[in-house]
Amino acid sequence: MKKTDITDSSEINENSDFRVLVVDDEESITNLFKDLLSSKGYAVDTAVDAEDALNLLGKRVYSIVFTDVNMPEKSGIELQNLSLSKRNMDFVIMTGFPNVKDAVKVIKMGALDYMQKPFKIKDILEKVSESYKKHTFRKKAELNIKDTVTISKSILEYKTRKMIGSGNAGIVMLVEKEGLEYAMKILRKEPNAEIQKKNIRRFLQEGRILSEINHPNIVKVFDYGISDEQSAPYMIMEYIKGSTLKEYMNEFEIPMNNKIKIFLQIIEALNAIHKAEIIHRDMKPANILITEHLNVKLVDFGIAKVKYSSLTLTSDMFGSPAYMAPECFNSFNDINFNADIFSLGVLGYELFTGDLPFSGDSIFETIYAIRKSKKYKNEKMFLQLPDCIQKILTKMLIKNPEHRFGDTKECLHFIKQNNLRNVDDFNI
Repeated sequence: MKKTDITDSSEINENSDFRVLVVDDEESITNLFKDLLSSKGYAVDTAVDAEDALNLLGKRVYSIVFTDVNMPEKSGIELQNLSLSKRNMDFVIMTGFPNVKDAVKVIKMGALDYMQKPFKIKDILEKVSESYKKHTFRKKAELNIKDTVTISKSILEYKTRKMIGSGNAGIVMLVEKEGLEYAMKILRKEPNAEIQKKNIRRFLQEGRILSEINHPNIVKVFDYGISDEQSAPYMIMEYIKGSTLKEYMNEFEIPMNNKIKIFLQIIEALNAIHKAEIIHRDMKPANILITEHLNVKLVDFGIAKVKYSSLTLTSDMFGSPAYMAPECFNSFNDINFNADIFSLGVLGYELFTGDLPFSGDSIFETIYAIRKSKKYKNEKMFLQLPDCIQKILTKMLIKNPEHRFGDTKECLHFIKQNNLRNVDDFNI
């Protein structure tokens, strides 16, 4: 069988650094992808097995890799695992024999999707398009680094060290002043003036919220505002060396006592913002930072709701569906503190079992499961947890908000009653 096939799809893409790699030992599959994506102007390379793919990955930079699961010697999952260091590369795992455990595993490892053969053409194009948009945002962020350095110098004379994060909304730079390191968050400019105005209001609200809260488990904001010279909204925050809880769960096997330590700190952080009459509205592992000493920092208050605030949300700022409470799908602006409690329950369930309690094969199935399903995913693992953990998660995940914990104060009272703070008793 023919090995590595490198095809530059068009003159437009000859100098492009967005490339697609398709790995499958079925030539009909690689030909399908090559013909389809080349016709759309994408640069496509193909490989017949994992070794062939690794050879290509050593020579070229790819933005997205489609790989079959079942291949000689190394599987597509092993290929993904060997490529985890390439953070800006998306993986789509393909299979003719879908397996739930494999699906959960690859998604936890960061795969963009787990696709079942035979494919729908629109699904392939959607995944490539999604990856291309991410790639474009990253490139724009890189092109804006010089501008960002200028901005950081104009803001209280901070020295820029490097970019440590980039997203659709903005970028985060590691900066230094008087020998101390900080994280500087800068809002990306939105072409639409009306949307930009709302984004700035949310950004400054987030800065105000965090600057007024002083808690060891919440990221501290020291300063925020708008640069006079560049008209760029900025936020100066404490620099946290660590990873998100999502990354941490994917990378490590966490002992039960450490899971409990992490969970308790998240509850304490949430309790602090609830005391300040703030609803976070986006509690999820990606918004929890974990240091090497297992200290928790709650971040990202971009869509938080503050009592008496007139700031409302648009449909594209409405949270993370897999972690949202059932009532949020009815009216997101009228929710209460116990919506955060439900999200905390979802996060906790995932931390303790490795699975979301309610999920489906599509966003619609996931929402239906959150609103209607009476059974948890991976319930067998859940039932093996310590009894007090089962009890607190069960009450957090009640569909009816009136029957959940009313707030984090109730959660902490329950924890005290059940001696959950004696974490060394759970060193299993």
